[in-house]
Amino acid sequence: MNRLFLGFVLVLSSFIAAAEIPVGAGPEVPPRLADAISRALADNPEIAEVEYSIEAARARSAQAGALPDPRLTAGAVNVPLPSFSFAQDDMTMKTVGLEQTVPGPGKRAASRKVSEAQVETMRAMHVDHVNRLVAEVADAYFELSSLDARIAILHRSLERLKRVSESVRGRYSVGQGTLPDALLAGVEETKARDRLRALEAERAKAAARFNALQNLAPDKPVEPVPRPELIAGPTDAVDLTSAVAKGPAVRRAGAEVKHAEEEVRLARLERRPDFTIATSYGERQRRDDMVSATVGFNLPFVQRRRVAARIAEKEAELSAARSRLALAWLETSRETREALVTLASEKERADLYRKTILTQDETAARAAAEAYAVGKIDFQTYIRAVLAVDADEAEAIERETAIPRARARLQAASGIRFYPYTAPREEEEESHE
Repeated sequence: MNRLFLGFVLVLSSFIAAAEIPVGAGPEVPPRLADAISRALADNPEIAEVEYSIEAARARSAQAGALPDPRLTAGAVNVPLPSFSFAQDDMTMKTVGLEQTVPGPGKRAASRKVSEAQVETMRAMHVDHVNRLVAEVADAYFELSSLDARIAILHRSLERLKRVSESVRGRYSVGQGTLPDALLAGVEETKARDRLRALEAERAKAAARFNALQNLAPDKPVEPVPRPELIAGPTDAVDLTSAVAKGPAVRRAGAEVKHAEEEVRLARLERRPDFTIATSYGERQRRDDMVSATVGFNLPFVQRRRVAARIAEKEAELSAARSRLALAWLETSRETREALVTLASEKERADLYRKTILTQDETAARAAAEAYAVGKIDFQTYIRAVLAVDADEAEAIERETAIPRARARLQAASGIRFYPYTAPREEEEESHE
């Protein structure tokens, strides 16, 4: 099984090793987003819960290698009845004893390693959770940015449609326009109002999500978020293999495998007997005092089925952990690859809209306005040309905001910090080790 798993990882690594996709160096994180990330990490009750759980796990780890508590006994032996005299019989004595159980060889060290591996697993889970939380805050921030810009464009479209509608009605009133033109202008204005209401509803939901991630009231007003700066600057090559190997989810799954391996070692050590050392002192009034010492041990080989079942249980858990690691490799490589492809694609599309499509739209709109003024085209052709400018402007905004949102997905999958943050206590400790 170990060889099969290692072979799978090597094949997967060789498959993705050639994938180096350029990623543009983005602008600095907006101060408002940085504040939101800090607030999300500082006020998040789930993060506090996990940090306290890790603290508790560390305390358990400190106990794992300790010996069991010794056992102190006191009593009276061979006391005759009904006299209850300690001087009547030579074998009557008062006793005090001490017992100590010593786990079999290697068990204490194995218990310590199991507890330490559990702490590392919890820390890896914590790092993964914090990284994904930061990425989600960034995604919510840029979703609001997209919606706010598109709402502003739609307001502009609505104002433009109002002017066009008034102009068409005015022309119709003096016999220079047609009734269908006036009606069509009204329909377009109504449709624009409907799209605006839909976007405002989306914006309210996005604001609730952004607030909730910061542990704020969902209905707290969120000021409009400005458009992100256009991505420009030098490019760096992201090694997909390295990104996957360092991905928080993969590291978390790797820690789970290590924990499961230590559990298997401890289960196998249950075949070794535990020893109990006992000593006692007896005080006699008519004879010399007496001391005793004994050594005992349990017989685990009597319960071979129980021990074998315990080992089989832990080996099955180890196989499951290795499968989760393989799945984490696949999922992280897929998520990272998708985010990188999306990032490259959206950069090209945003550039195409800004440099080509919008310029063509504005030229077409001016030409349509001039042609409509002299009666060379109908009103429907004219209004489509006018509205195309705003529609493609909104599409360009979506492409531009898709770039930082793709970066957020890439950060969630690979752990690459496009949106830096102050590491929580546990992650800081890990970075110094």
